[in-house]
Amino acid sequence: MHRVLRGIAAAGAAIMLGAASIAPAAADNDSPNRGRYAALGDSYAAGVGLAPLRVAGESMRSYEAYPVLLAVGAHRVTFLAESGATVDEVLEQVARMPEAARQVTLTVGGNDVGFVDVLTNCAAELQTVSCQAALQQAFVASSELPEELGLLLAAIRERAPQATVYVTGYPQLFQLSTTGACTTLDLAGFPYDPAALQTIDNAALGLNQIIEGTVAATALATLDRGLVYVDVTDEFAGMGACNPSGHIAPPAFMPGTRVPLPSSLHPTAEGQEAYAEAIGDEGFTSRY
Repeated sequence: MHRVLRGIAAAGAAIMLGAASIAPAAADNDSPNRGRYAALGDSYAAGVGLAPLRVAGESMRSYEAYPVLLAVGAHRVTFLAESGATVDEVLEQVARMPEAARQVTLTVGGNDVGFVDVLTNCAAELQTVSCQAALQQAFVASSELPEELGLLLAAIRERAPQATVYVTGYPQLFQLSTTGACTTLDLAGFPYDPAALQTIDNAALGLNQIIEGTVAATALATLDRGLVYVDVTDEFAGMGACNPSGHIAPPAFMPGTRVPLPSSLHPTAEGQEAYAEAIGDEGFTSRY
């Protein structure tokens, strides 16, 4: 069986589903809001790995990120998403969003359920003590996420009572071929374990089910028609990191090192466009 290079596994904490050991950005790095639109979330919403905004700072926000695409300009969105954000940190973002916001986008949850630890401990081999411990911890964290996410949605609604809130899911990162191959890793000469990559992809689907279920349950309990789940599965179908033309950047490292580039396993510019398209299909408009 192929195995992922242990260098990839060791670097997982910096490249997994919006995870990065980067300090939150200061409030004065927020883009000005002229369009009553606030963008909350983690590095997938921030556009980590793409060309940064001039004032991005440590948040690593990009002008190619889906919030900027949706707003048709960085000056028309209060851009609060930042690399590495968890639900608790997004609560801090909520406190900085305008109360007059009419539209809010949110991508969060990957860091909360421990995808970092799963990749770090499981990519090289599934059947290890450390991997099984990481999977168990992810299971526990997943069981806690609905309550935490529900409280976050309530906070957003309290802060911006008139807003439509678009809560996105995540794509499957790798998407092996029907033969179990990962072309990009094959071309790069990286050995890998297909079962490990499939487990990570399945975990993304499970996370999406939690997010979608929480949005639906919250909307039903509060009779809130302004909570919308955005499924990005179709937009990323067949376009994972294993596809050389995919919408997820494959693992890549600084020259001569095993330090991952920020783009690793994050949406490409085309991936950000796919996010924007999926959100637009759910009714988002830049008219405000």
